[in-house]
Amino acid sequence: MKTIATLVVTAVALVACSKQPTTLVSTTCNIDTPKKDITLPVANDFLVGGWAFDKVTGSSPESIELQFASENRKLIETIKAARGTKRPDVAKAFNMPGAESSGFDVVVKAGTLKPAKYSVSVVQKLPDNISLICSQEHFITIK
Repeated sequence: MKTIATLVVTAVALVACSKQPTTLVSTTCNIDTPKKDITLPVANDFLVGGWAFDKVTGSSPESIELQFASENRKLIETIKAARGTKRPDVAKAFNMPGAESSGFDVVVKAGTLKPAKYSVSVVQKLPDNISLICSQEHFITIK
């Protein structure tokens, strides 16, 4: 009996660990800085900041990544952002207390992005291997 119970527990654990990644579209995010359609010099660091949360659960994500994709998609960079910045304005606007820690920011180091026009998307990493991708038509140009 112990052997069967051990096998069942092991099988359940393996199934739970092998859950395939799921990517869903979200609209609950915003990039506050830099402004849309701005041109930035390749030789300078720049700050990307904003907010994102999961409207379904009313909570902030476990982690946030910013995805920079050039227009031709030949240049794609993904950069992890610091999360948890207090955003009481977002919590109030959506009437969701769980969104108060929805702020994020990251300094993109000079030279990280090659000269090109990029769309910037926010990728929220949630439990159970779920990602929410949020694109607000936010473009920047690196020259």
